[in-house]
Amino acid sequence: MSETSFRDPQSGGSLILAWQAKAKTILIVGGGAVAAGRVFSALEADANVTVVAPALCAELQHRADNKQIQWHERVFEDRDLDDASMVLTAISDRDESRRIATMCRERRIPVNAADINDLCDFWFMSTHRDHSVQIAVSTNSKAPRLANRIRRTVASALPRGTGLAVEKIGRLRQRIREVDP
Repeated sequence: MSETSFRDPQSGGSLILAWQAKAKTILIVGGGAVAAGRVFSALEADANVTVVAPALCAELQHRADNKQIQWHERVFEDRDLDDASMVLTAISDRDESRRIATMCRERRIPVNAADINDLCDFWFMSTHRDHSVQIAVSTNSKAPRLANRIRRTVASALPRGTGLAVEKIGRLRQRIREVDP
């Protein structure tokens, strides 16, 4: 048997993946600017977004008025978790975020509590999107501003039109599969 050299895993990382959220219900608890950022990300992933909050910031009010999100104008109720595939809390009440996160874990619903790392099953990454090209940088929530800087540097190095080129390649691949499955 020959001796082969394999890399040793480096612990402390995150499992980085792109979660298919299309048509899944993402519950967002909170109605402020942080919630608005989470809503935008969920909408770009074609998720069904439900927001629970007594009041909404201007952006979320716009999205509710235009039927982009479903809004429950009230505080969180335990039953709000019933149809959720993922939960994002963006509220200032840390105790309530902790309570919601605990219920999510009991129900095996992935949860992210904004700015409370120990409650999070996952973190948001600094992202760049150009059509189908998506670039994400993570610091495991340790240095988000540095992640933003790295993301901007990487994104600025992409050739102009990369996203459109990928779209064209995708259409070409589809045509090839139709002719030669």
